[in-house]
Amino acid sequence: MQGMHYRAIDEQGRVHSGYSSSQNITELEHWIYQRGWQPLPASLLQAMANRARIGPGIVRWPAFAAAIFTRNFAQLLVAGVPVLQALEELIQLENRRVVRRALSDVHCKIDLGESLSTAMASYPGLFGPDYIASIKAGESSGRLAQCLELQAANLQWQSNLTQRFKSVLTYPVFALVCLIVVFLFVLIYLVPAMLPLLAMSESPLPLHTVLLLNISDYVRSAGFGSVLYIGLFVGIFSAIWLFDSPLKKCLQALLLRGTYGQIISCFSLARYARNTGLLYESGVEITDAMKISQSLVTNRVLNRQLAIAQKQVLNGASIGEAMQAQQALPTLFVRMIMAGERAGVLTVALKQCAEQLQFNGQYSLDRVERMIGPVMLCVLGALLLWVAMAVLGPIYSAVGQAGAML
Repeated sequence: MQGMHYRAIDEQGRVHSGYSSSQNITELEHWIYQRGWQPLPASLLQAMANRARIGPGIVRWPAFAAAIFTRNFAQLLVAGVPVLQALEELIQLENRRVVRRALSDVHCKIDLGESLSTAMASYPGLFGPDYIASIKAGESSGRLAQCLELQAANLQWQSNLTQRFKSVLTYPVFALVCLIVVFLFVLIYLVPAMLPLLAMSESPLPLHTVLLLNISDYVRSAGFGSVLYIGLFVGIFSAIWLFDSPLKKCLQALLLRGTYGQIISCFSLARYARNTGLLYESGVEITDAMKISQSLVTNRVLNRQLAIAQKQVLNGASIGEAMQAQQALPTLFVRMIMAGERAGVLTVALKQCAEQLQFNGQYSLDRVERMIGPVMLCVLGALLLWVAMAVLGPIYSAVGQAGAML
């Protein structure tokens, strides 16, 4: 997003500096005067940044913050508060400076004659394509407050889903870190401390003991090199995952076949169906709603097949037929859409499909969550048992041989 840095002074003599999406000096000065400030000459760094068209990063906020803002906005509009006054109230309630500045810029743009959807589109990190499409539909149909309420419910649902994933992943990540720390402690400190006792054994060391000693020597001697190798592996894997390579497509196709793939596909398609139904209910054309909702599906295999289905619908095919032709889409998802389209209740079918997919994904996620704890305990126990057998076995053997000699 292009804009300009500015400096201004208010009536109390406080100097304000920041960034506005204004495209020229005249628009920037009008934006400053609207706030009751007086413009000041830009600093050297601000002037250089304005010439180079360098601005701050994209302003973002979490889904729960967007849901709260949208719900409050809808309630103010339902109460009869004008849009500009409602935005002023919400700006005063916002605690984050960058978000407050962005909302102030949206307020100024609307005051200059732009529509709400056009002004919000200047900040894609705050208001996504589906949000803007819903606002446009509300403006054109005169149902802006209702569209905002629907969008707030959708954002709240997405926020709850994200929090659910985070809570599920917290324990396995913590357990994995603890497992790695314990195993490294064993390899770096415990095993070397046992070497003098292992040397007492006159019989050859067992294979698992030799393997443990070799791993310990490698970790202690090439610790920094191991970090570099791990970093190189992570970097290569990240590069493969970021770019559209054939290997990435194969990996994503394989992931769809396992439990992880089923969970991801269920939740992704649930978000797709819910968002498509929301946009369609708000007044957006079904093909536009399908295209906008594709960005919610992160798996490239599913995303590509949904894009193909959307193009087939544009060419005249029914939604059910277009979805049925895509092999990666679940049968339940396709059949529910086909049934809703035939009955003329596509919006209801999309909502029910989203709820059913969410239930299926939640069931699989709960089952995996219940298995994570026992599996991690078994892995930790197996590692400790291996270390105990590899270290204590030869020691007991050496002690037994020494006792027999006495």
